[in-house]
Amino acid sequence: MPRILRRGYGSRGRPILRRSAVGSSWWSQQEPPSSPDDHPTGSPRGSRGLHCDDDQVKEDLAAPTPVILGIDDLRPLPRVTRIARTSREGIQLLQEHRDSFIDELWLDHDLGGDDTIMPVVTFMEEAAFNGRPFRIGTVFVHSANPIGAETVVRSLTRWNYQVRRATA
Repeated sequence: MPRILRRGYGSRGRPILRRSAVGSSWWSQQEPPSSPDDHPTGSPRGSRGLHCDDDQVKEDLAAPTPVILGIDDLRPLPRVTRIARTSREGIQLLQEHRDSFIDELWLDHDLGGDDTIMPVVTFMEEAAFNGRPFRIGTVFVHSANPIGAETVVRSLTRWNYQVRRATA
């Protein structure tokens, strides 16, 4: 039976490979060796997900792309897969991803003019109150407004969302 190598992401967002529970693991949640000579299959560092059959290596094109959403009026947020620039667009973006897992959600408190992230936070709180919280890996709050950022962190933490204060 072929052993399956799965693609994942390290703490710095760099792709890493992990061997599944099938067969013994020659690395354990570490990045693959940097030299092709050190790698058992001879493939270079940073290669895509692989089906490894000791004699044959096939590329796995179905490696899932992480869902990273951002709500910010100015910053480009290069890691995000979709971005909203207003609270209204942010609520629509969350509604579009209602039934899927969101790996990361990046929030800015001040969204230009009188607009803030608070309508989005209220929307997320209401979802949790109604017993259907959004499935989000981590919410990152990256606002330059320390009081607003702390309000967002406290509000979402109260509803068991995993929230971290970050810099973007």
